[in-house]
Amino acid sequence: RCSQAHDFLEVFGQAVESLAIDPTGKYLATASSDQSIAVWDAATGERLQRFHDVWGRVVCVACSSDGRFFAAGTIYGNLLLIEAGTGRLTRVAKLPD
Repeated sequence: RCSQAHDFLEVFGQAVESLAIDPTGKYLATASSDQSIAVWDAATGERLQRFHDVWGRVVCVACSSDGRFFAAGTIYGNLLLIEAGTGRLTRVAKLPD
C-alpha cells in the first residue's frame, strides 16, 4: 500500500508537504507545495476535491479522531475544516496572532 500511494502522489509532480489518513483508511488529505489541499478516495485514487492557492501555503493536515473531518493550516494562520467523505469545505477560520 505505501508504494502504491507514493506512485500515485508522484503523478501530480508536486511535493506533498503533509498527509493525513482518516482512521478507517477510506480517505486521505494532502497538502502540496503548489499551495493546494486535496481530499482523495484512498481505495480508488479518485480526487474528491481540490482547493488551490486560496489561503496561502498549507503546512499541515490532520484528521479528526472520528474520521469525519480533515483540518488544514496555512502559514497565514488560516484553519480550514473539510468534510472527509465529500471533500466539502465546511469552515475557514483565521486563528488569532
